[in-house]
Amino acid sequence: MGVSTYFQKIKNEELEKVINDVDYGFKYISGVSLSELDYYDQTDDTETIGQMRDERETYLETSGNRLMTGYWDVLDYLVVQKDERIKNDTSASTHHIARGKHPIELFIKHSLERVRYFTSDEVKEVSNYIISIDFSVLKLRYNPKEFNESRVYFKHPNWEQNDIDHILSGIKPIFDFYHLSASDNLSLLVHMFLM
Repeated sequence: MGVSTYFQKIKNEELEKVINDVDYGFKYISGVSLSELDYYDQTDDTETIGQMRDERETYLETSGNRLMTGYWDVLDYLVVQKDERIKNDTSASTHHIARGKHPIELFIKHSLERVRYFTSDEVKEVSNYIISIDFSVLKLRYNPKEFNESRVYFKHPNWEQNDIDHILSGIKPIFDFYHLSASDNLSLLVHMFLM
């Protein structure tokens, strides 16, 4: 079992609804509201609820509005933990690049999923910061021994020197997603979940 992260674009007015209405927020993220989930649990109509979720997943995966990644921990380690400028500045949006800045806790029937967000201004702040990051610097920051000792997800304890190109190819789509969201003046939801 591991942890993956969804980065999901959201309009500012939609973000306000997600923050202020747990049922709406859950439906926005998963395609099924908590009340619908309760209803279908009571009626055992798992086929309908599965279809609703599948439709939402298909839309999100094909619309360009969501990016799923397993590189959140690598991103945090190379971009935040290895940069003294932002490592200890928890008030900076850049410090939270891998996990989202502001928490929204959404309770789900069998578990608690963690959802956090960036406002559109904070997305721009992160985008402006990562423009300045040179991938050659990230290469120099990479140390497989440190990754293994720090238990960096998801290859621990088998990180090797030649993993760096794979790592950078996984980080680039996240950077691109921040840039696109910033250029469209969108906020971001960051949704971590167990797989």
